[in-house]
Amino acid sequence: MNSIEEIFLRHPNWTTKQIQEETVRLGRRYSKRQIRRKLSPLRSKQEVSFVDSEETSKFANMVGLKQSIPTPYKRILANYVMHVERALQRDTTVITPKRSGKETAVLLLSDSHSGKLVLSEDGKIMYNKDIMVYRLALLKAKVISLLTKNVGLDNVDEFVLALLGDLVDGSGIYPMQEIGQDMNFFGDQVSVIVAAIWDIVLAIKEFGIPVRIEGVRGNHGRQGKYLPPDNNFDYFAYQLLYMMAAAIDGVSVDYSTTTEFKNFEVKDYRMHIRHEAPPQAETPSGRAKFAGLRTIHNYDIIAYGHLHHPSSGVYFDSEIMMNGSPVGSDDLSERMAVGSRPNQTLFGVHPGVGVSFKYNVYLDEVAEGDFANEIMSRYPALKWV
Repeated sequence: MNSIEEIFLRHPNWTTKQIQEETVRLGRRYSKRQIRRKLSPLRSKQEVSFVDSEETSKFANMVGLKQSIPTPYKRILANYVMHVERALQRDTTVITPKRSGKETAVLLLSDSHSGKLVLSEDGKIMYNKDIMVYRLALLKAKVISLLTKNVGLDNVDEFVLALLGDLVDGSGIYPMQEIGQDMNFFGDQVSVIVAAIWDIVLAIKEFGIPVRIEGVRGNHGRQGKYLPPDNNFDYFAYQLLYMMAAAIDGVSVDYSTTTEFKNFEVKDYRMHIRHEAPPQAETPSGRAKFAGLRTIHNYDIIAYGHLHHPSSGVYFDSEIMMNGSPVGSDDLSERMAVGSRPNQTLFGVHPGVGVSFKYNVYLDEVAEGDFANEIMSRYPALKWV
């Protein structure tokens, strides 16, 4: 007659209830407590037997190994977490400019959805990897023009690039997502957006202005709706930027890995960034949410993205900045019935004044060209081999 142990070895992914039902079918009756007691040593051994090394095994509980998922996926997830954790052991020194009485320029960049493909109702391509790269190059040119001609470079002593998440489109966020993409591989999604962002960083740095990058994760970088939100490919983009910044002077990168928000100082003003927040503060629910966030984080400025259209406001003297998206109108904006031209937000923070200027930088120009491959050729180290 089959024992509990023999049943488990034949069906290692069965639950306790399934094993109990099998024993009943075979003419034996055990309580769930008896089954758990007999199987506890075997299951403990199974949970760590797949790992490739002792180091990987430390991350077993971090990826849900007590759940009934196939062993090959356990190995992939454990190694993924191990390498990300190792990569996150980084120096987080932030460049702080000397007090000069000048302004900090802050560029909000979010919701680029690298890899996303948007078609019009007649099948025309409205957004893909090449249009994304072109629009971020246009963003670079317009930001430099605004800082040069309108603000004055002599008035700026720091440039903060706030990355608010959803830089990559990810996969598995909703059914059949990959049909609406021109890049499915997360490596390509990450590499192309990093190259486009790094191009902006180097252009600003050429003016002798130190660049500080602050980042939070979005919701699209995670791999699947039910996987841990910490497993987010936005982090890969941020870590690549961190590694590239470490090789040159005048650029620092810091990002939050333990929370979906980040607080930092800009000219003695406390800035709070996250991916999601209410669309406005003029409804009872919006007021309640912003009141709670401001009580918890005590910020002067809050910036976020997610909804793909820009907005701004003031709530109890704290500035609210909702960023748009380089994508422009797509399936999300159609479902929300809120269309928007593609754009990102540039604003300034002046010591003693706070937010001193603000521009919605619109990016709804289109050009044809192999822009994604062109920018990758400038940064060959980002190519996957």
